[in-house]
Amino acid sequence: MRELFVLLTVLTVATALLDQSIAIRGKLLCGAKPAANVRVKLWEEDTGSLKNQLFLINLFL
Repeated sequence: MRELFVLLTVLTVATALLDQSIAIRGKLLCGAKPAANVRVKLWEEDTGSLKNQLFLINLFL
């Protein structure tokens, strides 16, 4: 029973590490006027390497 609990806990933590999301709310201005018909792209600036991320995942599995 303990092994099942540990396995489920590890899988839950590993899944949580993979899920990422962000929400932004605000008003984009061009000068003093609201900007219309503008598409804004957001991207992640990695601070760690993929190798480190894979190591952390393998550590939990």
